[in-house]
Amino acid sequence: MKWEIPAWILVVIGIIAAGLRFVYGLGATTALTNFFPWGIWIGFDFICIGLAAAGFTIAAIVHIFKLKRFESIVRPSILVAFIGYIIVVFFLIVDLGLPLSAWHPLVMWNPHSVMFEITWCILLYSSILILELLPVLLEKLDLKNRLSGLLSAFLKFCSPAIVVTGVILSTLHQSSFGSLYLIMPSKMSALWYSNIIPVLFYISCLAAGLAMSIVTQIAAARQMGHKVNFKLLEELSSYIVVILAVYGTVRFQDLIARGVLMTIFSLSFQPLMFWAEIIIGIVIPMILLINTTTRHMESGVHLASWCVLGGFMLNRINTTIIAFNIGMIYIPSLIEIAVVVGLVAAGFLAYSYISKNFNIF
Repeated sequence: MKWEIPAWILVVIGIIAAGLRFVYGLGATTALTNFFPWGIWIGFDFICIGLAAAGFTIAAIVHIFKLKRFESIVRPSILVAFIGYIIVVFFLIVDLGLPLSAWHPLVMWNPHSVMFEITWCILLYSSILILELLPVLLEKLDLKNRLSGLLSAFLKFCSPAIVVTGVILSTLHQSSFGSLYLIMPSKMSALWYSNIIPVLFYISCLAAGLAMSIVTQIAAARQMGHKVNFKLLEELSSYIVVILAVYGTVRFQDLIARGVLMTIFSLSFQPLMFWAEIIIGIVIPMILLINTTTRHMESGVHLASWCVLGGFMLNRINTTIIAFNIGMIYIPSLIEIAVVVGLVAAGFLAYSYISKNFNIF
């Protein structure tokens, strides 16, 4: 397809940029400093992890809440989650000061550390996603021997336990990413710092996961030429409305409880970014999905889902970059941007290839 050639070019540029990062180090190739050690790569880590919530939300809807009518969306959502976690791992590798020491948490346990819990949850949940996608590979290989039959039967038997374990692990670390910021009350703007930031991270990723499922379903249908089951997507969008209502209520109630609500009305950059996040990610999609005309239109649900994703991305970028009051401005270097764009392009290429060559839909 026409978009794949530019995507491959971006991937190659990203590989070159990553190579420069490893040759010359973080200090020479990025805008990161001792005062601002987490930048755009961590921001996109949080974004990819949140969008990967498509996997555990849809899996929970089908296998835990027994809404079997959504079963056709499970595999595409699991694929989105798997690709998202692979991208996260690559982001972490380029972002770590000593990437060759990444194995340390596996043997040097520190159960009091949030990073320790996140590391193990990502590792274990990635393994769960591989198990959930393994039947797709077995179908593609079309193995008829006894061993493959036993493996398929075993995976089918263990499927409920695998799904429940995946949901638990994903729930733990989706909120734990917010917990990383609990130690920074003096550095962060009151618009984003909160004692309940893990709860806010978790609720927001639920809406983002469902929106990602809708967007990928529509995109894949257009690319592969099959019809979208719009009734399922419309029902998913109704769940998004409820989640956004809960998230918005909790968010503003938290601002009121902490006595910082009036800061959102000041004419400065941070409040403007706060309002951009709220309007794009909550107000516009709720208006589109509550309105009976746009809710029953594929274009309306599609636009609302993109708005949810846009607001979610803004929230994670705001939390990781914009929220910090340390007297410094962080602007990512071209190498940082090239790595981000290259990894995102690689994710799109991987999703397109697997969707077309394996029994995902």
